[in-house]
Order: sequence, then C-alpha cells, then structure tokens
Amino acid sequence: MINPQNANTAYFGDTDGRVGAVLYALLVSGHIGIREKGWSLLCELLKHENMASSAYKHKNNKVLYDLLNTRDMILNELHQHVFLKDDAITPCIFLGDHTGDRFSTIFGDKYILTLLNSMRNMEGNKDSRINKNVVVLAGNHEINFNGNYTARLANHKLSAGDTYNLIKTLDVCNYDSERQVLTSHHGIIRDEEKKCYCLGALQVPFNQMKNPTDPEELANIFNKKHKEHMDD
Repeated sequence: MINPQNANTAYFGDTDGRVGAVLYALLVSGHIGIREKGWSLLCELLKHENMASSAYKHKNNKVLYDLLNTRDMILNELHQHVFLKDDAITPCIFLGDHTGDRFSTIFGDKYILTLLNSMRNMEGNKDSRINKNVVVLAGNHEINFNGNYTARLANHKLSAGDTYNLIKTLDVCNYDSERQVLTSHHGIIRDEEKKCYCLGALQVPFNQMKNPTDPEELANIFNKKHKEHMDD
C-alpha cells in the first residue's frame, strides 16, 4: 500500500509493457493526476490489460494482440486527460522490464518511456513543473530488445518501430546516498572467486574500482558499461 503523503521510496518491479500498471503506480504515488473524464477510460484500459493477461496465459495470441490494439486506442483517448503533478513527495524507482515485454506495443512502450522520461532528473529536463524524484532503470527486456521490435509470430505482427532513443539513456542501477540503498533489476552479485561484481552480463572487476566496497562508485561504473553496450 502506497501512501502519497509518505516520503518513503516506492519500488515498482516488472510491469511487462502494461501501460495501465505504470499509470496506476504514478497515480497512487501522487506523480500524475487524471481528470474526471479520464477515470472511466483508465478503468477500461485496466480491464483490457487484465483480459490480455488471461489471453497470454492461455496462449491465445490472436486475442492477445486484438486486446492490446484496443488498449492502445483507449490510451490514445486517455492521454489527453493525464496531467503531471509537481507536489508529489513519494520517490519512485521503476526497476526495469516495463517495455519490450509480453504486453508491449510500440505505441504503448513509447507512451510509457516518454511519460517516465519526462519526470526523470536528466540533462535537458528543466521543466520546473516536474517533481524530479522518479528513477527509471533498464531491465533485461530493455537491454536485450535494444529498443527494436520484431514480429512475434509469422502471421501476427504485434508492432514495428523503434524506442532505442528513449531507452538508451536509462541506467541499470541506482545508488541513493541519502538512504544508502543500491537498486537494480537483476540484483548485483559479488563473485569472490572471479573477484568481480556481476549485473546480468556486465562485470566490474574489483581492481577497476578505487574502493571495491563503494556502492556509488560501483553504480557509476555499471551504468557507464551499460551505456557503452547500448551505444555499440
């Protein structure tokens, strides 16, 4: 349960391309508002994503894609009723796998990434209306898909397009120096035998660090390696 009047950090794991889940997370944490005309649309969007989950579970891909297409039409109407709020006090960390996943479409993923990036404390984002305490991390789906979408089945092309420019700026881990918490999608493994830290396929040898026990330095190195991988 999230209390929007509480300054404790809220963590959101895989949303798997569910636009409604991301909107709901931002809504209950106080980062966005929805005008009165948008409430019924949000409920309808969430209902379609719930039905899409059932279709995916039963491996009914034709129904799944039809539901996601309808979801996107609802989202196209809903987005005009969504607005950013600048008084949110609950920090939010999205831990990855919000795009490029089972309920993704190019339209839905672009919406998720554009919305989240608009709130991130990133270079060039100087909008004073935006409360910049939202952290968005890349998970394995963002990394593996690298922003490019392909046909899921020969006869049912889910989407075609590219979100690379929207995801390549995402970090893979974040260190909160105030709360002294290091977060990532995969979790970081300290391998004493190989004398390195592992985050997915990325590795940071102990001897690459000035201080092998400094989590902030480790986060910075992992993020630098990740950026090099994404730009490759």
